[in-house]
Amino acid sequence: MSGPGGASVWFRWQEVGELIQQFSTLATDLNNAAAPDVVDLAEEAKTIIYNGYPLGKTGGLRAGLKVKVFREQHRVRAQVLNTAPHSHLYEHGTEVRHADIGNVGPNRGKMPANPIFTQTMMRQRRRLHAGLPLTLETFGLKAVGGA
Repeated sequence: MSGPGGASVWFRWQEVGELIQQFSTLATDLNNAAAPDVVDLAEEAKTIIYNGYPLGKTGGLRAGLKVKVFREQHRVRAQVLNTAPHSHLYEHGTEVRHADIGNVGPNRGKMPANPIFTQTMMRQRRRLHAGLPLTLETFGLKAVGGA
């Protein structure tokens, strides 16, 4: 038996409608399956960072921590941010500071960097990416390689 155009090897798809339907909802289904992990890891990162910050006089570093979640049809994103105006100084540190202009006043010292925010976010992203193959496997997919 030969196929269309006399081809010796050919495929004939039957009941392909169900497969097309599954593929048409795959992105949304994967998004819905991964969304709780994305949000949970962002909230966990916020808690880790919150507990790592010093209480300070006003607690501004802790109070500035926020998690924003963006849900779209085919993806969910969570953003951890700190709105405290001095959060960048805490994370990256400062150079030696002086009280007067021209570096002649009393030395106020150097504030060392404390990159708890950056380190925590990198660790949480790695955890999220490590869990994605398991999410794919629940849909019968297999992830090969890495980014």
